Amino acid sequence: MPLLADYKVVLAEKDVWLAIRSDQHREGVFGVLVLEPRVADLMIESIATDPLVQGQGLGRIMLAAAEAQAKTLHYDTVRLYTGKPLTHLIAWYARHGFTIEREEPLSDRTIVHMMKRLAP
Repeated sequence: MPLLADYKVVLAEKDVWLAIRSDQHREGVFGVLVLEPRVADLMIESIATDPLVQGQGLGRIMLAAAEAQAKTLHYDTVRLYTGKPLTHLIAWYARHGFTIEREEPLSDRTIVHMMKRLAP
């Protein structure tokens, strides 16, 4: 669903974090984290890394940043969702402490809602 988002709205209404690198080899945006503070939790709407840097820990760093932001905003819960066929992502989130909360069938896909309770 992040691929269908209206990014003018996202940039105006959400908390958007960019992972930027600038060195002698390459510069640019290498990761994006979109957060939405809600009444009861912090929702990770999108977390994405450039395929050139996948496997180098940037996703883990952005996930940790989301959790730190949740604590700063006094939330004890972080939520996210991903597509059911993306089993590698579900497993990755599980390795970082997220559990499956529920599955939601839509007309064209099933999304898996995941959550993580944060230590005080």
